[in-house]
Amino acid sequence: MVVIVHLGQLNEFHPEHRILRYICLLAHSFCFIAPSLFFLISGFLYANIQAKGKTHKYLRRILLITVCGSLIYTLYDILTSGGISGWLQLYDSQAIADLVFVNKTVGTAYHLWYLYALIYIIVIMMIIDRHGKWDQSKPFIIALTMIGVAFYIRNPYTSGQYIRNFLFFGLPFFAFGRYAYEKQSSIKRIPDYIYLTIITFSILAGSYETLFIGHISMNFAYYFIPLCCSIFLLALKHPLLGAGVLIETIGSQYSAGIYVFHILIGQLLWDFVPASAHDTPLVFPGIVLLVTILLVASYKKVFLRSKQSPLPTANRR
Repeated sequence: MVVIVHLGQLNEFHPEHRILRYICLLAHSFCFIAPSLFFLISGFLYANIQAKGKTHKYLRRILLITVCGSLIYTLYDILTSGGISGWLQLYDSQAIADLVFVNKTVGTAYHLWYLYALIYIIVIMMIIDRHGKWDQSKPFIIALTMIGVAFYIRNPYTSGQYIRNFLFFGLPFFAFGRYAYEKQSSIKRIPDYIYLTIITFSILAGSYETLFIGHISMNFAYYFIPLCCSIFLLALKHPLLGAGVLIETIGSQYSAGIYVFHILIGQLLWDFVPASAHDTPLVFPGIVLLVTILLVASYKKVFLRSKQSPLPTANRR
């Protein structure tokens, strides 16, 4: 979904058939649930990691991915923006303040805001856990969610990053994912039709808003939160659904690499892909996704093999 949002350009297609145009708009809009689902899953995983006492290791891993990804995109931006002087022009005082306070990234690495937000959230959660204030913090997190919703209702066309950041967006979803980990038995007792009903009405509401009101970016729409949470809870209730299939394997093993590098791969492939691929929905994102998976899988295979290979030892005389 992230690849489609960033590279699919479905909202810019203008097919002659009106139905196909509507399908492209809806697909583009509903793919915006990806970041919230990532935060929900990350919160769930954090609860499991926290129970094992490995949160510091988890934070180091996210930091390593963020730093490596940022350095690679910085190098790319320097090479494509006329050198260091051109790259430095991207980072004025406003850009630096946006990065620090609302995780807004600039240049080609605009999608890495999620990783910066995730680092902030993990640090916040670790501080909360150190002081044993997880239960006491829940009302404040709910309040942050309400503030984010209020911002959206006040001006749905505002800059998304002032809503979609670690505080008003990432932390509430992350906390809900963590809370879901604690309440798995209760979640599994809720009938499927409850989740499916919420998902159905949310999709209908989102379709109406996308097609007839024109809100494309679904950051905090009134239907957005129940849609994401219901999909997450339904998947949590049926963990074996889809287990072992190819998409599950790709998601579990290569999702981090796909997320970090798909923009870079898309930039590098743009001029080498036939124009017809850009004019056909989902073709170019599909090519980018396939190439990214192959590169990430190849790297992991080589990296793991190098780690498993024994070091050469000197011959004894």
